[in-house]
Amino acid sequence: MAQEVAVPFVEKVSAMIEEQALTRDELLTMLRQIMEIRALENNIADLLGKAVLKGASHLYAGQEAVAVGAVAALRDDDLITSTHRGHGHGHAHGDKAAKTPEAKQEHYNKMMAEVLGRSGGYCKGKGGSMHIADVLHGNRQVVGGTFFAEIGRGHNANLSGDIIKITTQP
Repeated sequence: MAQEVAVPFVEKVSAMIEEQALTRDELLTMLRQIMEIRALENNIADLLGKAVLKGASHLYAGQEAVAVGAVAALRDDDLITSTHRGHGHGHAHGDKAAKTPEAKQEHYNKMMAEVLGRSGGYCKGKGGSMHIADVLHGNRQVVGGTFFAEIGRGHNANLSGDIIKITTQP
């Protein structure tokens, strides 16, 4: 019975991949990003459990593919705004913008430093887990603060017709 269900599912997924013309390398990159986001979330959860990380953190575990898929559709100059549950979007967007393994590691380190309140973070440790903002790559996660930024971005996109933006809500 399980085999009967699995075959149509695999065929459907294969058809979707072929329809999108995704290469093996693109699929492996997406899988790596999904796994890295889960690892980041697991690290944050462990640090919360050990009381190393102070305050609250809204984890993104279980939603990794959403961020990776959405960000994969963006161009390098496109923008994304997330909310308090935006680690996945932040990691996927920064990882896509980073062109070398060293730059990818630097991005990961800056995200973790921000979560831990360290000066090496994107906001010099002042944003913490729920307010990571990588302005260079157009990624902002500010609780309650994205509304006005999105109005401006929307107006700009309307005038220029050349920006894709993603705004997420939990």
